[in-house]
Amino acid sequence: MTHSRVALTREAVLVDGAPALPVSGELHYSRVPRERWEERLRLLRSGGVTIVSSYVFWNHHQPRLDAEPDFDDRLDVAAFVRAAADAGLFVILRIGPWCHGEARYGGLPDEVATAAHPVRTDDPRYLAQVEAWWGALASHLEAVLGPDGPVVGIQIENELVDDPAHIATLAALARRLGLRAAITTATAWLGARLPVDDVMPLYGGYSDGFWVDHDAPWHDTFREHFFFSHVWDDPGIGADVTAQDARPAPPADMPAPGAHYPVATCELGGANPVPVLAADTLEESQRTGYPNDLPRYDYDFHAPIGAAGLATPTHAALRRQHALLEAFGERLTRMSSRLPEVMPTGLDDTTTVRWATRTDGEAALLVISWHQPHEPLPTLVGVQLEVPGGDEGAAGTEPIVTRVPALPVDLPAGTLAHWPVRWPLGALTLGSASASLVTELPGPSPVTVLAAHDGVPVMLEVAAGVALTGDGVDAVCGHPGVWRVDARSSRLLDVTEGDAAGRIVVRSLGGTPSARRFDARAGAWVALPLSGAVGRPVAVSAIAADTGAPVPAGYGARERRAAAPSADERERHAHRWVLSGLDALGPDDDPVLTVDWAGDVAELTVDGRVVLDRFWDGSPWIVRLRDHGWRPGSALEVRVVPLHAAAAVHLPRDAAARRPTAGSEPLVALDAVTCATLGVAVETQ
Repeated sequence: MTHSRVALTREAVLVDGAPALPVSGELHYSRVPRERWEERLRLLRSGGVTIVSSYVFWNHHQPRLDAEPDFDDRLDVAAFVRAAADAGLFVILRIGPWCHGEARYGGLPDEVATAAHPVRTDDPRYLAQVEAWWGALASHLEAVLGPDGPVVGIQIENELVDDPAHIATLAALARRLGLRAAITTATAWLGARLPVDDVMPLYGGYSDGFWVDHDAPWHDTFREHFFFSHVWDDPGIGADVTAQDARPAPPADMPAPGAHYPVATCELGGANPVPVLAADTLEESQRTGYPNDLPRYDYDFHAPIGAAGLATPTHAALRRQHALLEAFGERLTRMSSRLPEVMPTGLDDTTTVRWATRTDGEAALLVISWHQPHEPLPTLVGVQLEVPGGDEGAAGTEPIVTRVPALPVDLPAGTLAHWPVRWPLGALTLGSASASLVTELPGPSPVTVLAAHDGVPVMLEVAAGVALTGDGVDAVCGHPGVWRVDARSSRLLDVTEGDAAGRIVVRSLGGTPSARRFDARAGAWVALPLSGAVGRPVAVSAIAADTGAPVPAGYGARERRAAAPSADERERHAHRWVLSGLDALGPDDDPVLTVDWAGDVAELTVDGRVVLDRFWDGSPWIVRLRDHGWRPGSALEVRVVPLHAAAAVHLPRDAAARRPTAGSEPLVALDAVTCATLGVAVETQ
C-alpha cells in the first residue's frame, strides 16, 4: 500500500520523502488500562520512540470462537491507534495470528490451539478460523488504516522459521481483507526462510535470556552481541524450543541481510528480564507445553517504562541514543558500516577495543562498545583509534586517516560511545571528539550537542587556526587544534574561523541528555513531551499476619526448568502481611506501592483477590494500585512464598548474595513497604 508519509525502498525507510532511522517501542494495549494509554504513549514519545508496535492477541479479543470478538475498553485497538497518533507516533500492528509475547498458546484461542487440525499451516480449517478473526479485526480497524492513517506496518506471524509458503499465504490474506500497510514484516531470526517478495525480514538479539537453564553459564550467543560484526541473525533466540541441529538451513538463494531490504530489528533484549506475565492469566506456562513457568498476572520486563508506567534510568539513556537517530538519521542511512582491520581475537578477548564506524567516505561516526554484563571488562589504557576516510586519497597521497581521540585516553569499563569524526559544523569541521554526538540544533550558527563520558577526558580537535572559546575550554600545548574541555559542568563553546562560526554544547558527566526533535510541519525544533511524577509520601505499615507451612525444595519441573508453585501451593506456604495506612486517601489519589521483599514468589491481594504476582530478582516491586482494583478502603495483603536453599532458580548477582545456603532456613522477608501518591503532569508542547 502506498502511504502518504512512509515508504519502503531497498536501501531505507523514507519518512516524508527522506531516509530515516525510525525507532519502535512495544506497548501491548490489551495489557494496559485504557485510561493509562495516553500517559504511556507520551512517555514512549518522550524517549525518542517514533513508532509504537503492539501484538494483537487473538485470545484477548476472542477467548471463545462461539462469541464475537470483543473490541471494547482496553481491547479497542482502533482507539489505541488514534491515541498513538495523537501522541505523535506511527503504529505497527503485529497481528499474528500466532504472536507469542508470552501469551498462552502464542495468543491463539484454546479452541484453535488444541484443535485436531494443524495450526500455523495452510490447512484450510485453520485458515478459515484466521480469516473470520482477521475479517472482524479489519472491519474494526477500517477507519485508521489507509494511505493517510497512523498504521504504517503489519507483522505477519512470529518466529515461524520453516514455512515461507504459509507466511506468503497469510500476507496475501491480510491484504485481501484490508489489513494493509506500507510495510509488511516477519521475524527473520533462527535462520528463518521467508518469502522475501512478500515480507521485510526483521532481526533480533538478546544479551541474556530468561529461557536458559538456571545453572547455565552466560552463553556465547548472548556474549557476541557485545562485539561488532555484520552478522544479524541471533541463534540464541528460542534456543530452548528449537534444537540448533534441527533448524533449517537458509536456502542458498536467500538474500543476505540488507541485500533486499534495509536491515532492521524488532526485538532487542538488553538484560535478563523478570519473566512476569499477563494481566488476565492467559499466560504461557508449563501447563500449556512451554518449558518455562511464569507468573500469572504481571508483564514487566524491566523495560524503560515499567509496568506501573514509571520511567526507569534506561529511559534517559535510550533517549540520548534516539535523539541521535532522529537528528542524523538521514545522514546515517547514507553511511556504510565498516569494521576495523584489527578485531578481537575471540569472545574472550578483553584487551582489544571493540569498535566500528559508519562513514560516507568523509564524515564518520565512531561507535565503541566497551561494556558487557556478568564479566566486567578492565580499563583500557592509552586508547587511540585510526579511523579511515575515503578508500583512497588524491593521486600520490595516503588515504585519509584520523586518529581518535586526538590524544590517547583511558577507556573505563561501561563506556558506550558514538564519537563524531570529520563532522560538519556548518561551514567548519569538527575533526574528532571524545564525547558522544547527541543532536544538532539548527540556526544561523548550528549547535552540535555532545555528551561527556564518565572517566573519559573530553578532547576536541579542529583545524589549526580554528578558535574555540568559552568557559572550561583550553588549548593543549604542543598540539595545534587540540582543545581540552572541563566537563564537570555543561559548556557552551563558540567555534570560529574568520566569518565561519558554529557552536558546541558539551553536556556534563552524568547529565540528562537533551531530548529535542525537529517538527517539519511547524518548521522548528521543539522539546519532546516529558512526563514527570510529583506526589506526597503516604505512611504505610505491614503487620505480619500468618506463617505458611514449610516449603519444599521444588514444585516439579519440565525440561530441567523448575515449576512455579501452583495457586494451592502458594496458599499453603505463603507468609502474609496486612498493609494499613491507605484509608485516608481520597478517590482522586493515585497511590504507587513499592515493595522490597525477598523469597521465591510474591502475591498482592486486594480485598482478598490475588491481583498481581512476581518472581523475586532482588529489585523493588512497584505497583500502581488503581490499575488493579484498589479503591479507598480496600484491604491489601502481601504474600511471600519462601525460597528454599535447594530451589533450582537463577538469581542475579545481588539477589544471589542473599540466597539461603544448604541447611539454612528458607529465605522470606518483607524488607520495606512504601507508598506515595502520584500526580502525572504531561507537557504537550
